[in-house]
Amino acid sequence: MISEGNQPLFPKDNKADRLSTAPIARVGDARYREATMKRLACIFTPVVWLCAAASAQAPGGISGEWNARIASSVDFIFRFTVAPDGRVQGTLDIPVSGAENVPLDSVTVTGQDVRFRFGGQLVEFQGKFEPGGEAIAGSLIRAGHPAPMCLTLVTRTPAPRVARKPAPKEVVDWFRSAAIPLKTTEPGHGFEDLRPFRELIGNARIVSMGEATHGTREFFQLKHRLLEFLVTEMGFTVFALEANWPESLAVNRYVLTGEGDPVEALNGLHFWTVNSQEVLDMVRWMRAYNQDPVHTRKVKFYGFDAQFASAAVHNVMAFLGRTDPAAAKEFARATEALTAQAGVPGAPEFDFVSAEQRHQIGAAAEELVRSFDAKRAQYEARSSEAEWKLARQNAVIVQQAAKANEAGARDRFMAENVKWILDQEEPGA
Repeated sequence: MISEGNQPLFPKDNKADRLSTAPIARVGDARYREATMKRLACIFTPVVWLCAAASAQAPGGISGEWNARIASSVDFIFRFTVAPDGRVQGTLDIPVSGAENVPLDSVTVTGQDVRFRFGGQLVEFQGKFEPGGEAIAGSLIRAGHPAPMCLTLVTRTPAPRVARKPAPKEVVDWFRSAAIPLKTTEPGHGFEDLRPFRELIGNARIVSMGEATHGTREFFQLKHRLLEFLVTEMGFTVFALEANWPESLAVNRYVLTGEGDPVEALNGLHFWTVNSQEVLDMVRWMRAYNQDPVHTRKVKFYGFDAQFASAAVHNVMAFLGRTDPAAAKEFARATEALTAQAGVPGAPEFDFVSAEQRHQIGAAAEELVRSFDAKRAQYEARSSEAEWKLARQNAVIVQQAAKANEAGARDRFMAENVKWILDQEEPGA
C-alpha cells in the first residue's frame, strides 16, 4: 500500500495502488484522478492526432476501444460503451502511469456530432462524424485554446491476442545465475546486498538507473537506496534526472544550503513523476547528508532535460539586464511570443507558438549563445565566471527547447547536458 511515514494513506484495494503518488494520493483514489486529469489538461499540444481502433459496433459508431498517442508521446486508451437506453459512457486509461478506468466526465453523441469532456471538465473535444463514419474530425479545447484533432477508425474488431511463449531455458538460467538478490527496495537498510554493484560499476563516472514504469513507488525507493550506496560507499557526488535543468537549480540550492521549500521546488519541475513522496524523501536525505560537516564533498541535484523554456528565458534576461541591457531588450523582443505562454501550466511553451515563431526564437537563442562566447570577458567582468556559465547554459536550454520536437533531438540534448554537468563539477565527480 502507499504510505506516508508509517501511516497508510489508503487501503490496498486497487492493483495500481503501488504507484508512487504521494503527495497527490494513489491512482485508485478520486484525488489522484483529479490531479492526473488536471495535469493531462495541460499537456495537449496545438496539433494533436488520435488514431482509433473500435472493438465493437454500436449505435452512433463510437462504442469500443480507442487507442491514442498525442504529440507529447503520452499514450491513452479511451473506452466508450452505449447503454440500452442510448446513453454513452466512457473511461480513460493512462498506461504510462498505470491509471485505469478513470471515468470521462461526459460523453454525448447526437446524430453526427460527438462531444466528450474529461480532466474535471477542463478538456473538451467537439467533433463530427465524416461521411462514411470512418473518422471524427473536430477540435480539442483546453483553457480556451482549440487544437485540431481527428479520430480515425482503424478496425471494427479487436486485434487478436498473441499467446505468450515461455522464455527459453537458457535465458531463464542466465537470469537466475546473473541476478543480484536484493533484500529490500527501501533505503536505510544497509548495503550488504548491494556490495556486488561495486565490482559491476568499477571506475564508471555515470551510473544510469532506469524504470520500467513511471511513478512506481518501489523503483524510486530503490534509486534512493542506490544513491545512498553510491554516495557513501563509492564517492559519487551528483544525482541527475529527467527534469528541466533551470528549474532543478532550486532543488540543488535546497540540498546544498537548506534554502527554499523542497516540496515547492519539486512541484516546479513540471513532471508528476518526480513530484512524489519518494523523491522528496531522497531530496531530504541529500540535505541531511550535506549538513554533516564530516562530508566535505557535497552531493548535488540536477535535471538534464530541456523541454520548458520560460525559466531559462527569465534567467538569461536577469543576467543580461546587469551585463548587457541592449542584448536583454533584443532577446526580450525575440522571445515575446514564447513568454506569453509562460502562464500555461504543465505544457512546454513551444507547443503553443507557430512553427515560424519556434524557428525564430531558436535562431535568436543560437545567436545569443555565440554572443555569450564572443563577449565572455566583458560579461565576466560585470558578473563572475560562475554566473556567466549558468547564464550561457540557460541560453542553451532555450535553444534546445526550440528544437526538442525534432526526431532524436531531445535525447541528444539530454546527453549533452549530462556532459555539461560533469564538466562543471570537480574532477572525479
